This record gives sequence, structure tokens and C-alpha cells, in this order.
Amino acid sequence: MSGDDLFRAAQRGDLDVFRRLLVQLLYTGAPSSVFASAMVVAIWNDHGNIVAEIAYLAGNNKLELAARHGSTEAARALLQFKPSIPEKSPNALSHAAIHGHVATVALLVSFGASASSRALALSAAAENGCKPAVRTLIRAGADVNSRNWFNCTALHRAAACGQAHVVAQLLYFKADVHSRSDNGKTALDLTSGRSVATAAVLRRFEASSAAPL
Repeated sequence: MSGDDLFRAAQRGDLDVFRRLLVQLLYTGAPSSVFASAMVVAIWNDHGNIVAEIAYLAGNNKLELAARHGSTEAARALLQFKPSIPEKSPNALSHAAIHGHVATVALLVSFGASASSRALALSAAAENGCKPAVRTLIRAGADVNSRNWFNCTALHRAAACGQAHVVAQLLYFKADVHSRSDNGKTALDLTSGRSVATAAVLRRFEASSAAPL
């Protein structure tokens, strides 16, 4: 019986063997690094039942790692063990959104992610061009015109990063094209010298919205 045995059982998803080894190692006072390694490999392989065992018996939590890897079942296990985790891991939603893990984004939102973490995740998804994550967040109630920690909207970040398709998507969801950042810049201002395609999307939208009915 060793930490390596526990690691291999976690990797395989062998719940019966894993549970027996986990109890034995806890009883003999194995170092926390043993359980942390098992948790990581279980998350990588999305073995939610193994993750739940470690979380329950060893008290280990790596929600942000699960979010980064899009390990939805692992994230679900952690959340069911301790539903208040999203408040203590505010970056988990952003990690899932940045990497385009839509199922994990939807799961984290359903567990009551705060308005500020939704705003941050929406901004992060927009600047990284993750359209499915942007759509999922907005349809789950994220305010399209909410501001991140730097007082920018998702439209500002998408425009500044040249994400023309995301800019069009945000405009469809009623993003405010006239909203200004902290330094007084509109989304169109932020495209200057960066993305002709993104600027064109914004100009077309402004022209169409200004046209008389």
C-alpha cells in the first residue's frame, strides 16, 4: 500500500480499490501531497466519484483545476460536497470560460456564481474569442453590459482583442456600443490600429442603429 497505488487507482477510476487505499492511508497519517496527487489525476480523467471520495474524507478541493480542464463531473462532485465553493474559488468560472468548457460554465453558474464572477468570466471569454461560453453566460443571466475589475465591459475587451465574431455576438445580445471605459474609450476607439474587421462590425452596427426608421 502506497501513495503510488492510490494514484494508479485514481487514474483508472477504480472506486472500490481507491476507497480502501484512501481509508488506510488516512489512518496511517499519509502526507497531504499523496491525496493532492490523487485528486489531480482524478480531475484530469474526470472521475467524479473518485474526486468526491477525496473531497469527503481528505477535505481536498481543486475546483479551479477542474474548471480549467473542463472536468465537469469532477467539478460537480466538488460542488455537491461543498456548494459554497464558488464563493471561495471566484476564478473557477473564468478558467472554464476562457478554455471554452461550456458544460462546466453552465454547471458553475447553476451553483450560484456571484454577479462579479460572471462579469469577469464574460469579459475573459469575450477577449479569448470563446463564443459558446459568452452565449452560455449571457443566457444564464450574466449582464452583457457588466464591468470587470478594470471597469471594462465584455464588448471593450472583445474589441480591443480583435474578436470580431464575439463583438457581433455581444451586439446581438444588446451590448451598449456607446459605453466608455475608464479612460473614456468606446469599443470602436479600442480597435484603432488593431483590427479592421472588428472596427467594420462596430461601424456597421452604429450606422444601422443611427439610421432613421
